[in-house]
Amino acid sequence: MNKIFAKQFNKRALAFGWGMVMAMIIFMSTAWFAFTTTNQKISAEITSLSILEDYYKEQDRLIAYSETSSKLALSQSFYQLAKDSAIDITNSCKVINNVMVWNNNCHPNADFVKQKFLEYYDTNFNSFMLEYPNKMDITYTNVLENTTLISRASPVTFSSEKQGTFAKYNFTYNFEPSIKINLTEQGISLEDFESIYNKILECNKKIECFQKINLENWDISTESQGSWFLFKLKTKKPFIFYENDIENYAPIELNFIIEL
Repeated sequence: MNKIFAKQFNKRALAFGWGMVMAMIIFMSTAWFAFTTTNQKISAEITSLSILEDYYKEQDRLIAYSETSSKLALSQSFYQLAKDSAIDITNSCKVINNVMVWNNNCHPNADFVKQKFLEYYDTNFNSFMLEYPNKMDITYTNVLENTTLISRASPVTFSSEKQGTFAKYNFTYNFEPSIKINLTEQGISLEDFESIYNKILECNKKIECFQKINLENWDISTESQGSWFLFKLKTKKPFIFYENDIENYAPIELNFIIEL
């Protein structure tokens, strides 16, 4: 009887022992899997944060470069417009001593000034953006809303692929580097050109009146040359602009003639 009990007890003890071994194996396997999975998650999260940080830095660099390029393009476009005397120089306007003549047929018009300024800006801004160190395929649509220049950008996508120990990770980040610049804050007033012409019309070709014209954003000097009157204007604020590929930091000049 005792022998039978002992044999059964030994069988149970052996079964219990094997059960404990199997339980330990299952426990260790589960713990290893959990540890490995957790490590994978932590590794993936660290990788994601690192990649996102790079994306954010590149986004900040691009927007900063775009804003600087926009401001330079605004100054350059303002300079080019003033150099044309703010009129359509392809319209067979009269010229005296290489200076454009303002008259009923050729004078600043608000719609033309805005259109021409945007044309110059499109060219200048795109040219500056081509110099961005990391080449990107971005299309900008530029519009003027009152005194605000808005450059609406097509979406930019950053993407990369990382191979982990057990899986491949794909990362994608999208943003739109659109910018807004207030022209007034940059010292640019496109309304000035037509306003100056209207002030001149009010003088009714009286030299004394011409000499008393006062403008908020421009310094004026005048010269009487017999049958015509030369106006030489300079902005009170200096601008950065390029002339013959040489960078200048100086007032922008606006010259024109009024026939008496």
